[in-house]
Amino acid sequence: MWLVYIMVLLSFLIGSFPTGYIIVKKYHGFDIRTKGSGNIGSTNVKRVAGSKAATITQVIDIAKGIIPMVIAIAIYSYNKLPIDIYSFLSLVAIAAVLGHNYTPFLGFRGGKGVNTTLGAFIFIAPIPVFLGIMVHTLLKKAIPIVAVRSILLGVT
Repeated sequence: MWLVYIMVLLSFLIGSFPTGYIIVKKYHGFDIRTKGSGNIGSTNVKRVAGSKAATITQVIDIAKGIIPMVIAIAIYSYNKLPIDIYSFLSLVAIAAVLGHNYTPFLGFRGGKGVNTTLGAFIFIAPIPVFLGIMVHTLLKKAIPIVAVRSILLGVT
């Protein structure tokens, strides 16, 4: 059972890496939380630091969901754990998203978790994730507000 606890903690720590904050601070010299919406996610990064910084933020935030899941699958494959695979992966995914949303590196205030959720849930529910991404992309012209499309992504 100790492996489950360690993996959940590791997932939280991976998820808590404040990507947008670090990228904007390093390359643009200011705290992203003081500009735009005040959020550290890729939408606000794009708003205040441009598309290149936003794309890097988005890719890393998605990877913060993927990496813990890949590690968890490997751990589960080689160890007899007292938990079924779906419960284990769900705990790991939730921990990564909570790490992103409540990063201890920024006083437990982070992003909204959309990209990290996508990265993690590709392994749990790949078809709904890809359908949601398609809906999000197709609605780009009709609904320019990313937050509204993200809500629709969550609903699909």
